Amino acid sequence: MSRQIMKKQKLSTHLIVNINVFVVVMVIVMASLVYSFTKSNTETILEEKTFDIIELLEQEAIHYINHPINEMQNIKERLNSDNSIVNIKDIFYMYNYLYHVDVINYEGEIIDTIPRIDSRIGMDLSNSDIYTDIRHTEDEFVIGHMLIDAYTDEPTMYISMKYKEGYIVGYLNLIHFQQLLESINIHGGHMSIVDELGTYISHTDVEKVHQRTVDPFSKSIRDEKILNNSVVEYLGKDVNLHFRNIEGTNWLILFYQDVEVLNEPIEKAILANTIVFLLILPLFILMTLRVIRRIDRSLKQLDETTEDIAEGNYEIKDKSFNYIEFDNLFNRVKFMSVEVSTREEEILSLNNELESNYYTTIVLLAKAIDAKDNYTGNHSVRVRDFALLLANELNLSNHELKELKFGATLHDIGKLGVPEYILNKSGRLTDDEYVMIKEHSQTGYNIVEELPGMNLAKQVILHHHERYDGHGYPYGLKGDEIPLLARIVTIADSFDAMTSERLYRAKQMSENEGFQELRENAGIQFDAELVELFINGLKQCD
Repeated sequence: MSRQIMKKQKLSTHLIVNINVFVVVMVIVMASLVYSFTKSNTETILEEKTFDIIELLEQEAIHYINHPINEMQNIKERLNSDNSIVNIKDIFYMYNYLYHVDVINYEGEIIDTIPRIDSRIGMDLSNSDIYTDIRHTEDEFVIGHMLIDAYTDEPTMYISMKYKEGYIVGYLNLIHFQQLLESINIHGGHMSIVDELGTYISHTDVEKVHQRTVDPFSKSIRDEKILNNSVVEYLGKDVNLHFRNIEGTNWLILFYQDVEVLNEPIEKAILANTIVFLLILPLFILMTLRVIRRIDRSLKQLDETTEDIAEGNYEIKDKSFNYIEFDNLFNRVKFMSVEVSTREEEILSLNNELESNYYTTIVLLAKAIDAKDNYTGNHSVRVRDFALLLANELNLSNHELKELKFGATLHDIGKLGVPEYILNKSGRLTDDEYVMIKEHSQTGYNIVEELPGMNLAKQVILHHHERYDGHGYPYGLKGDEIPLLARIVTIADSFDAMTSERLYRAKQMSENEGFQELRENAGIQFDAELVELFINGLKQCD
């Protein structure tokens, strides 16, 4: 009893430990979730802000590109209609997105300018990069590359259009894009716009524009060798690279965002949420521990109740629990105890009746076996009694005794498959007949193999003709390889055969002669230790 109580207490202690471990794990999981949620949520907000900045820059860039194109279109229409540069100056001064326009014939000579610059009239541009680009394109207009204007020393972008007598080339001062970048608050990092060659049109560091610096990642972006929001090294720092193609152009917006600066709001948000979590955590732990203690008290009461039922005490006293769930469970246990008490005697009675009927069937089957042999009589019953007598000297368990009882009674069930003329033959058996006799062990096992339980009894039926020296059948097992119950039945079976009348023997042996025969074959056919226990036990019964 004390051992069972200690075991119950140990289980209760383990339960408390497991619950406490669960609480710790939950705290860790919750902390991880707080960290993951905060990090993910903050990153999402920052990405949305980055997206908004890039989208704003893109819309403004499209605005600064479309207006000069519209202005060029109006100039083209006037030139196509009256071919008079004088009449289009009012349009130029009305919009003034372009700071300068050249009108070029098909030979590459400047034939007029707006505003008028006499020194450019007649200038030959046929060998210039600008003329080469616009002459070889079939597009309606060309947005050219970034260059530094020789007159203004400012970064410039040219836009060209065909008209009926040549080309119109307008020059757009990129100072608008530079001013646009300066108006956007970029905290930690660099933002820029590059042309199709990767040259900076505008940059938060204006010197890179004047130096016509080429961005190191623009080609990889166009070749799709780098993904958006990738971490790269730029100007000696780790940065997140965000980019977007400006609609209707081959230009790119690039945003290099410092990783360290990006992490600052994430770390601040995580720190703030962690502080809040740590403030709430003690309250959570106290509430959890309180619930655990109440559950533990209820479990101990239920444990005591189930222990009483296990010991056969079905009169359960009423108890109060902290939670209605435990009250309901206790009431179900109480009801169960009444049902168990009511059914226990019925089950025990039915079980005894079933086992009695089962054994009666076995005895009848054994008598049917003995009836085939005119000289064995009640051999199976006598073998059973001899086997149980020896078993009493060994302090076997109740289960082993029951299996031995069944196995000894049915040990010769395989003889049902042996013809009666062989069983009752008075003369010497032929080799074939002896083989048939030897097969009765395996045949008997095959007959009972499908019966539920009786595993030890089945081994008795199969191995009761094995010899201690390994020369028996059917498998030639030796010594302790032979199951103990089979070794017991071997002695009981042989002793009854020696001391009973048989056709193949002139006269039956006396009890003492049987003892002598057993001792002479001890260690050869029989287990020597079991032989002595059997003889001593049988003598005490006389």
